[in-house]
Amino acid sequence: NEARNLAIYFCRKVGGYKLTEIGKYFNLKSYTGVSSVLERVRLRMARNKSLRENASRIMKRLNAPIGS
Repeated sequence: NEARNLAIYFCRKVGGYKLTEIGKYFNLKSYTGVSSVLERVRLRMARNKSLRENASRIMKRLNAPIGS
């Protein structure tokens, strides 16, 4: 599920959550599952310019001050 995988990616990159915390929230059995998802997202972004640009825009909005 691409949307879930991106949510996991943003939890880690923007939220700074631990792999175990993310795993519990998304019902993954172990932190290694979260790590695998993060690696798949990273590889997809490396190959897919559109995904990379969209993720970058989302990341900027998530990091923006409230009210921006």
